[in-house]
Amino acid sequence: MKRAKLTGFVSWILNQTSWCVFLIFCVGTEMTDSQLMGEFECDIKDLEADSWSGTVDKKFLKALKKDEIKRQDIIYELYQTEVHHVRTLKIMSEVYFKGLQKELQLDIQTLDKIFPVLDELVEIHTHFLTLLLERKRASSAEAQNGNRFLINDVGDILLNQFSGCKSDRMKKVYGKFCSRHNEAVNLYKDLLAKDKRFQAFIKRIMSSSIVRRLSIPECILLVTQRITKYPVLIQRILQHTKDEDHSCVSEALRCIKELIMTVDNKVNEHEKKRRLKEVYRYSILTTCHMVL
Repeated sequence: MKRAKLTGFVSWILNQTSWCVFLIFCVGTEMTDSQLMGEFECDIKDLEADSWSGTVDKKFLKALKKDEIKRQDIIYELYQTEVHHVRTLKIMSEVYFKGLQKELQLDIQTLDKIFPVLDELVEIHTHFLTLLLERKRASSAEAQNGNRFLINDVGDILLNQFSGCKSDRMKKVYGKFCSRHNEAVNLYKDLLAKDKRFQAFIKRIMSSSIVRRLSIPECILLVTQRITKYPVLIQRILQHTKDEDHSCVSEALRCIKELIMTVDNKVNEHEKKRRLKEVYRYSILTTCHMVL
């Protein structure tokens, strides 16, 4: 009888919680990077060095012009930072969102306020990273030597990501996420101050190596800042690009700047509406007080 009850309890736990989250909360075994990053794990291992020039054959490196070496190092930095961004989004999604939903049974409305449009952000950037990594693998295969490869073209991928319907989607998604930055952080702080179960959850997760002490507010800030990092990287790539890729990189730079401007406008518009609501609410309260 006891065994049957125990089996039923374990079955219930597994039905309620994903395996990775179950490992963290119930068994004490932490989720690993390979579980968190899934299909990207093998490619990520090739991006652990400090720079591209630190990964390639030294004789091959000496045969290249300094301008090309610099360009490859910047492209490598683009790859690394996009991996970090996807990792941050995965921490928000797989660890925080799912953990709060499953362990604390936090309602979806509250979760969506803390992590607005999170699913869309994960989808956008996992797809972008997939395209970047596919180009890297293709370049490596063409070279027939993992230590002697160049990523010749990235302009087409960048332009595809930051123009057209993909750009429209990013404007909409980042406009919503960035506009709700303050509300999300304030709600998090409110829960942390008032809910002891929430406090215990955050404390336990923050001690886990998988999150690398990235709190929810820090994750939100990093995601908010990400699109502002692209122009700097793309501008630096452009400075060291002289071939046919130059026009695509140049146009991608123009597009990402326009994207950021649109997001800024959406944030400003949201803030104006929020202030108007506050003024209206204050005027109603003042009127009621005067009547009383």
